[in-house]
Amino acid sequence: MYEKTNNYIEDLYISNNISLKEVYNNVIIKSPKQGIHSIFFHENEIDIGVISIFKEYCNVLPRAQNILYCNFEMTKEEIISFLYRAILCSFNGLFIIINPENLSKENSILLIDIIKNELNNIKINSCLIFSYCHENHDIIVHIKNLENHLYQK
Repeated sequence: MYEKTNNYIEDLYISNNISLKEVYNNVIIKSPKQGIHSIFFHENEIDIGVISIFKEYCNVLPRAQNILYCNFEMTKEEIISFLYRAILCSFNGLFIIINPENLSKENSILLIDIIKNELNNIKINSCLIFSYCHENHDIIVHIKNLENHLYQK
């Protein structure tokens, strides 16, 4: 299924005369930073903090395709789609997952499993940041313990 979807998207790029690089051009990090990172914000500062990260790293405001704002009702498909877009991006693009601690237990497990399984096979070119408010939440502890976790602020 993934291969068919990928072929379809490639055909769309060709028929519309655009490239994937053009799609991600505005969110390519100016001074390269790759891998999985995490940043703590106080609850009332997380939105402005994410905007600040995009301004600092890319000199632009965030785009919807590069942010996953987590909530309890989020679907598996939304998580899978975002993670594969972030992990498989061939450019040094910026992707931020906001409030992963708001995910359901099932979706938290899914998120961690995908990252563990996919990153064992490839080197991530993009920068995936987890932005959170509750440091001691189970998923945050798992994120910080990921083998590929590089930075914590």
